Parts: sequence; C-alpha cells; structure tokens
Amino acid sequence: MPENTMKYALLLLALCANPLFACLWDSDTLAQESAGMPDVKVVIVGGFARNPALYYEMRLERITKLLTAEPDNLEAYDDAAVSCDRLGRSDEAIEWMEKKRAAMERTAYAETEQPNHRYRYLANLGTFYAHRWFRNGADREQFDDLEKARELIAQAIEENPNAHFGREEYQLKFIEWVLSEPGYYESDENYIAEAADQPTGWIPNFLGIGRDGERLLQTSENSRLEEMGLEDAINGICGLITLGAAWESVDAFYSLAQLLQIDGRSSFSYFAMLRVSELLEKGKRSIAGGVPLTAESARGP
Repeated sequence: MPENTMKYALLLLALCANPLFACLWDSDTLAQESAGMPDVKVVIVGGFARNPALYYEMRLERITKLLTAEPDNLEAYDDAAVSCDRLGRSDEAIEWMEKKRAAMERTAYAETEQPNHRYRYLANLGTFYAHRWFRNGADREQFDDLEKARELIAQAIEENPNAHFGREEYQLKFIEWVLSEPGYYESDENYIAEAADQPTGWIPNFLGIGRDGERLLQTSENSRLEEMGLEDAINGICGLITLGAAWESVDAFYSLAQLLQIDGRSSFSYFAMLRVSELLEKGKRSIAGGVPLTAESARGP
C-alpha cells in the first residue's frame, strides 16, 4: 500500500465507536484458548466462531436449570452471567456474579485452587460493569460503573497477569483511555487541547500511537513495537476481537491497523482499515469523537 494512501487514511479517520472491549470468561473461552489465537488475517476478516443470540438464550435456560440442581457449580455461574451479558442484560450478568461470589463463600473456595475462580469473578464482573456503562449511554457525567470496572479489571490482572493472551492489559488501557475523555482538537482549539493534555490535530487512539508525532510507517526490517512497549499489543487486540466483544469496535480495528503498519505489514493494516470503513458504514462509532469522517475516507483515496 502506498505511503501516502495509508497516511491519508490515518489522518482522516475519526475514531468512532462503539462496542466494548471485553474480557469474558466462560466455557467457550476455555475452548477458544485451547484452540489458540487465530492468525491476524483470520481475525481481520472475521474467520472465527461467533454465536447468535439464540445460542446464549438456550444456554442460559439450560444453565439456570443446572444451577437449581447444582448450586455450587462455579463454572456454571460464569456461563449464565456471560450469556446474559452477550444478550445485553448487564444487570442480570452482575447479579449472576454476586451469586457466584456467594457460592464461593458457601463452599469455602480457596484462592489457591485451580481453576482460579476469583480471577474469573473479577474479570467478568469488571467487564459487566464496563458494558453497563456503555449500554446506559456512556454518560461522561456518570463514570461510577466504568471506574468500578477499572478497579476490578486491575485486580484481575494482578491475580492472573498472563491470562487471555494478555488481552486484559489492553482492556484496562481502553477503560483508562475512556476515563481520560479523549477527543479531537483543531489547531484553533489549542487551549482546550492543552487542558485535556492532548496535542491538536492528533486523532486519539487508546494506545497513544502518533501522539508525539512519530511516524507510523515501518522503515527498517526491525519492528518498532518493542521499543514502544507494544510488542504484545497485536495479540492482545486480536484476543479482544476473537474472545471478547471487539469484533464491532472501530477503536480496536483502528488501533490494530496502526500496529500492523508500524510492524511493517502494510497490506494487513489496510485490510484492518477496510474493516473500520465497514463498521462506519454500519453506523458504529468510537468513544473518541470530533473528527469529520466518512466510510470512504477510512478506505483512503
């Protein structure tokens, strides 16, 4: 892909979005992790399993009956809660996690036991709070749920830092980015940009790529991701897409496009930008607004 094309696309992209970076734990997660992370090109084109709402409705009905007979089945609480979350029922998902916590106390669950149910409880509950904040309108005057999510996800990472292909680290980065209230500022809005601790003319992304004016194009055989502290970011975001709810996230694919460009994989970067364009055509938006955008501009000239 020509340098000018990619630079033009990146400059015109308005991050606009959408759904949520998720870090969910249930029986499906275990199966997917056992199968391993798909190749990045498979992730970009959506060549991985995604279940319809009916699947989660049927699973919730089955698990609810199972828990009546087996109220101490800790894995079942995860399946019930994640099913509710996938169906957009955040309050019920949180209630299921509270039931799991009660079951853990009732069974005198030891934190040293495997599987680590305390970690799963923290990761799921934090994600549910984040999702509830988004689903309730992403009100920047009411950050309580998102701040609770940040606290819980940070605890989950401390409990198990290497889980989920490292994706929880990037979920936490995303939450912290949202809490920073990102936006785009023109040059004549410099005083506002300074107050927000953000340069003018920079399209914000949750990894901070390009913030200091560094070039996005890879110019040598060695990747710059390691020196930027982002050597595992591609796998982390791919994990958010395949194992979470970021398949329809403009923010995730925009950041992935930048990472791939820096990594010298311009063609894959362009494909990720095409996915951004596709999402924008569907009406998806980013949590960071303010940049005029069309799906055509994301595809480049």
